[in-house]
Amino acid sequence: MKVLRHLLFASMPLVLIAGLATAEPTARTTNRTNVLEDSAVRQAQLKRAFEAFRNKLAQLVGRLDTGSDEDKLRAQALRKALKLIGEQGTEARFDTLIRSLSGKDSGDDIDALRSIVQDNTTLRKDLQSILKLLLEGDPAKAREKKIESLAKLLDRLKAARDKQARLHAQTERGTRDDKDLAQAQDKLAEQTKAILRPQGEETPAAEKARESIRRPIESAAREQEKAGRELSGDKGKDAGAAQGQALDALDEAIRILEDQLVQERQEERQDRLLDLKARCKRILAMQIEVRDANLVLDRDIQKLGKPGVAHGARANKLADKQSTILFEVESALKPLKAEGSAVAFVEVFEGVSNDMETIRDRLARIDTGRVTQSTIGDVIETLEEIIKALEKSIGESPPPNTPRPPRTGPRPEKPIVDLLQQLKMVLGMQKRIHDRTALYGKQFQGEQLLELPLSATAEEKSRHEKTKKELRSLSGRQDRLGKVTREVGKQAEALGGTRID
Repeated sequence: MKVLRHLLFASMPLVLIAGLATAEPTARTTNRTNVLEDSAVRQAQLKRAFEAFRNKLAQLVGRLDTGSDEDKLRAQALRKALKLIGEQGTEARFDTLIRSLSGKDSGDDIDALRSIVQDNTTLRKDLQSILKLLLEGDPAKAREKKIESLAKLLDRLKAARDKQARLHAQTERGTRDDKDLAQAQDKLAEQTKAILRPQGEETPAAEKARESIRRPIESAAREQEKAGRELSGDKGKDAGAAQGQALDALDEAIRILEDQLVQERQEERQDRLLDLKARCKRILAMQIEVRDANLVLDRDIQKLGKPGVAHGARANKLADKQSTILFEVESALKPLKAEGSAVAFVEVFEGVSNDMETIRDRLARIDTGRVTQSTIGDVIETLEEIIKALEKSIGESPPPNTPRPPRTGPRPEKPIVDLLQQLKMVLGMQKRIHDRTALYGKQFQGEQLLELPLSATAEEKSRHEKTKKELRSLSGRQDRLGKVTREVGKQAEALGGTRID
């Protein structure tokens, strides 16, 4: 599915072709031709990636068919996706798009350009349909639905418990007529029994959760009915005892569901940690490849004294690879931002993303020198720290079915990475910001970046502006790091520690 998401992302730049239709006449044909040629090559690469993806799907279906019931359910979703690929003719759409992009006169034909954009839109819709089918069999999505159904069921239980507690208090105080209380109690007994009935279309997980609380719920309903009868006979004391028994039974059901919910969330957290660790290892391996290739390229440029055309082509390939790595980082950032508990961890990832943008831009202008090398080194060092923090969190996660200690109140969600690991990453990030600032300081005289003279060339002005942008980015990161440190300090204080800001 990650491959499919990448295909969707990579196909987006083709919409820029439509904008070339309004370009200046002198540059229009050249621009279109270059874009179309590059897009045709990229589209051929995407087709090969899609074919490899489809073949892996077919192999995975065969393995899952011999696995557990959950594996077999996922195999059904994968089989549907393979069938949809054939019915939509997805690979044929790739071929059509490649032929259109490779057409000799496509760059001069506005209708052909519009057709290309339309074909690309259709292909993206096909890929989105396939992705939707695959997500139906995704264990992470299945767990997400299970957690949602457990939470809803728990809310209904707690609402019934709160109503019962109010009726019990009114019965004990005698502040309401017994006949009115009896009617309210009988109505609540029916609502309690309704908790065990399916709510619309129900998943097997939701059914299993309801069955796990059947005994205490049925017990609670019986006690509620008994309380209603006692109240109808003006036996408030006996009714109060039955209501107390109903509350105990509802509390038991709530504990059962809360334990299940905690277990599911622990497993969800563990899965997220493992997935994030795998992503980071893959990103690290790719970044090391860029580092090594950049060092070789820089040595070759130094030998010649200046970059040549071949050097530019190699640098552009590295910039493209850095863009791919950046996409992986941004994909990993989305669930981290949504999770929201590990603010320092998110900021470190944001810093990695910003550094990767800097690396990509520098490689695109064939700047392979000291700042680029230092920035790549910082990214690699940060990724290594992130992986260590994730491994620490994975090792500290409780094994499945670990008994919970008695509750003393609501527990806050455990962050994906604990505060100590976050603080270590904050310290590492501060050191790298300091070192980067010192590196820039050695390149420029004075305390500030001086303005260029009027006689500066266009290339010098461009480099100057990009350096200013990098320094502003570094300044913004320092400001955010200060805010993150204060936020971590507040979290530490909330957990019983000492303020650290």
